[in-house]
Amino acid sequence: MLMSELLQRLIQTQFQPQNTSQYDWNPSPSHGTSNGQGEGNEHGGRRNGRGGDNFLATTPETSDHSDKSAHSTVTGSGPVGSGRTINVNSPIVVHKGEVFDGHNNLYVGGSGIGDGSQSEHQQPMFVVEQGGTLQNVRMSGGGDGIHLLGDATLKNVHNLNVSEDAMTIDGPGNREHDSRIAGTPASGLPARPKIEILDSSFDNASDKVIQDNQAADVLLRNVSVNGAGKVFRTNGGHTDIDSHVTVEDSTLKGIKEAVFRTDAPGAHVSLHGVRDDAPHQVEALSPSQADGARSVSRKEYTG
Repeated sequence: MLMSELLQRLIQTQFQPQNTSQYDWNPSPSHGTSNGQGEGNEHGGRRNGRGGDNFLATTPETSDHSDKSAHSTVTGSGPVGSGRTINVNSPIVVHKGEVFDGHNNLYVGGSGIGDGSQSEHQQPMFVVEQGGTLQNVRMSGGGDGIHLLGDATLKNVHNLNVSEDAMTIDGPGNREHDSRIAGTPASGLPARPKIEILDSSFDNASDKVIQDNQAADVLLRNVSVNGAGKVFRTNGGHTDIDSHVTVEDSTLKGIKEAVFRTDAPGAHVSLHGVRDDAPHQVEALSPSQADGARSVSRKEYTG
C-alpha cells in the first residue's frame, strides 16, 4: 500500500463521528409498542398501559357493596354512612355479653316488623340481651326500634327516622315477649339495669325517643335529637319506676314537650351541658327531682 493511501485512511478514521446512541432521546417507548388492551380497571385489577408494560395496580381491594346504595337519602343529624343497606323483617338479637358491630350499615325496618306507625304492636328491630353492646349502626323505617332486656351499651347508634319509639327499656310487661324472641329466660335479669347511650342520634320521633318501663340507671352522653315529643319518658301512670337519668353534653332540638317526663316521685334527672328548645325541660312531681334544669313543671297523667 502506498504511503499516500495509508495517510488518507488515517485521516478519515480520525474524523468519523462516534456512536452516541446512548445519549439520544427516542420519542418511542423503548419497552414496547403494545396498544395495551386491558382486562380490568385500576381498582384492584390488572391494568395495561397504552404503549407500555402491564402492571398490577396498588389500590387496596375493597368489598363489593354494589347490591344497595350506601348513601341514604334520609337526612338528619346522624353521619352519612359508608356501609350497605340491610332490610330487616325479623328482630335481630344481640346475645348476652355480645358486641354487635353494625359497621355503619343502614338497617331498614321492613313490613315484617312493622309499618312505622305509632302502633304498640310492632316488633323491635334489635333485642339486646343482658350485658350486650350495640354499636356503629344506622337505622330507619318500620319497627319498634331497640328493646333492652338488661344492662346495655349503645354507641354510635343513629336512628334516622324513629317510628314508634327509638328504644324501650323492658319492664315486666314486655320482658317475657322479648325474651321469647331472644330465646332466653326472662328470669335472672337485673332489677335495675345500667344503660349507657353514647355518641348517638335520633331524628323525627313523633312521640318518644326512650320509653322506660323499668327502674334503671341511664346515662346519655353526646346525644343528638332532632325532633321528638319527649326524649325520655317513664311509663305513664306508673309511680314505681324510680329511674335515675343523666344527660350530658347533648343537643336536643325540635322537642315539643319535655326532655324528661315522669309520674314516679322517686325518679330523678341530672342535666349537664344540655342544649335544647323544649317548652319544659323537666315534667315531674317536684322540682327536687331535677338537677341543672332551667325549668321544672308538673303535668298530671291523664291516660
